[in-house]
Formats: sequence, C-alpha cells, structure tokens
Amino acid sequence: SSDLDRVGAFRADSWRARRATGAAADTQVPNPTPRQRRACALSPRQKGLARPGCSRAFRPAHLPRRLACLTMDDNEERRGARSNGRKHMAGKLIICPTPIGNLGDMTERALEALRSADAVCAEDTRVTGKLLAAFRIEKRIERLDEALIGERASSLVERVAAGEVIAYCSDAGMPGVSDPGLRLVRAAREAGVLVEVLPGATAVATAYVASGSANPRFYFGGFFPRKDAERRAVVESLRALDAALLFYESPNRLVAALTSLAETVPHREIAVCRELTKLHEEVVRGPLPEVRDAFAAREREGAGVKGEIVLVIDGPSEAEDAAAEQDAEAAARARAAELKAA
Repeated sequence: SSDLDRVGAFRADSWRARRATGAAADTQVPNPTPRQRRACALSPRQKGLARPGCSRAFRPAHLPRRLACLTMDDNEERRGARSNGRKHMAGKLIICPTPIGNLGDMTERALEALRSADAVCAEDTRVTGKLLAAFRIEKRIERLDEALIGERASSLVERVAAGEVIAYCSDAGMPGVSDPGLRLVRAAREAGVLVEVLPGATAVATAYVASGSANPRFYFGGFFPRKDAERRAVVESLRALDAALLFYESPNRLVAALTSLAETVPHREIAVCRELTKLHEEVVRGPLPEVRDAFAAREREGAGVKGEIVLVIDGPSEAEDAAAEQDAEAAARARAAELKAA
C-alpha cells in the first residue's frame, strides 16, 4: 500500500503544481516501480480521450477518469454540436425494399430506416402493417397507393423539405418498379429534396437469374397487357430486340398469355417463375408451345395456378431466324406467282 500511497500523493502534488504554474508538460515519477506504472497506466479508451498538452501518464485523482482530459469548454462544445445537428437535421425520403415472399430477406438497413422514420407510407397499409408487426416496429402508417399518390405526393415532399424523414414501402419488393413509388421519387427529385434508395429484394432480377437465360441482356416491360391484341403488338414491337423479355403476369391470365406468345414467337423458350423465394417456388422452363400445354393441362385438371408470376422469354434464336428466312422466301415466291398469273 505504501507504493500506492506514494502514487496518490504524487498525483495530487503534480496536479496542484501543474494547476498553479499552468505547465502543460507531462510529469513523470522518477524511476517508477512496475506496480506504480500499472496503477497509473491509461487504458486505450482513455488514451483516445487524451488531449495534446494533457498528461498521458497521470490524471487528477479527484476527477472521473473518463472526463479527466476534457475541460468544461470541451464538453459544452460537444453538447452544442450534437444539439445543433438535431435541430438542423435535413429531411429525407427513404425507399425501403421489402421481401417478395421470405421475411428472412428483409435487410438490416431497411429495418433501421423503418424504425427511425417519422412516418411510413405504404402502398397497402395492411400488408406493411403485418410486416412491421413481424419485426415489432410500432410506427404510424399512411396509405399511398396509385389512387392517392397524385394528390398527396406534393404534400409529402413538402414535409420532407421541412425536415421530416419519411419511409416508403410497396407491397413487396423494390418500390418504384411497376408501382406508385416511382412517381413519388420523381416528385422528390424535382423538388430537390434528399432521396435515399436502399437495395433489396426484387422479383425481376431474381427471375432473370433463376430462368437460366443465355442472353446477357434483358428488357423489363412491367405487367403484360390484358388484351390479346395488345399482347401480340407488344411482342412484335420487341421481336428484334437481342435481349430476354421479362413481364409480370397474373395467374388468372397465364394460359392466355402463353397462348399469345406461342403463336407469336413459337420458336423461343420461356421460363415461368412462380412464387419466388417462397415455400412453393417453381421455375418451369422449355419451348413456348410445351410450357403453354403444361399449364393448360393444369387448368383443365382443376389444379390452377397461384402466386406472383414473372415471365422470362428468351431472345431471338437461330431457329427463329431460320424460320423467318423461310417465311420470307415463301412470301416472295407467292408474290412472284401472283405477278406471273396477272
């Protein structure tokens, strides 16, 4: 204890001396013993708090060790910086992706954004409410679907400009991909407010990779048209594009869509990606006529098709090019015969 008493006495004496003289230089014990060194050594955290000009070997014994190197001015300055940061915090619109079928795909960044947001806007409050409840997040949810976004987008942007942090979620996947979120982001960009888009699950990229397409490019066309004539027109307009074609489709219209495709581009292969990331995930791939017949048989048997579906249609193939050349030659011969007969 005599060594510790000497250390304590030296701490008090050296502190009084420095305080009286204003000396900034470190004061060391002449020939300290190992026990004295251990008793007076600083931890790495304390060394991080040390200030130039403040002794790194000893601290005043009567002050809390973590505050020994901080003056009152330092503390006031730090507190002022933190309070000013809160007062002038800028608003932000956060685009939060949600799982497309598996809760395990929810990211930590998205969860943190939902927890810290002042308000959460959702395409469907019931769906997003269940998601928040699953992660024990209690937050005010505002409905913002296709019917409401036109009239509420400007007011939401004004709230963000005033300093509010608003998170937006779609029913599933990445907001802005075939849902009202894109209009909200556009309004925010035009107003010059901060927009943060978090990465996450999206059915488009997942289906493209799961399809096994050999084409290194793809084109996403949103939801496939409902009417047969419109479907055929869309496919014809994209026929020459050297890329895989991706469309969302309803299970109730799947057989009709496959029939239109099989009659328009019969030589291509297709992958029907259903219930991605869920328990009953299914990817059916093959030539269009065969895939059409397989799902038509399910429908006749009463099994039906359920769940969200992404169609992945391969790009132009050599067989399709050869068939197109044969059709062109046949048309030319027929035209020549008509002219000869005339």
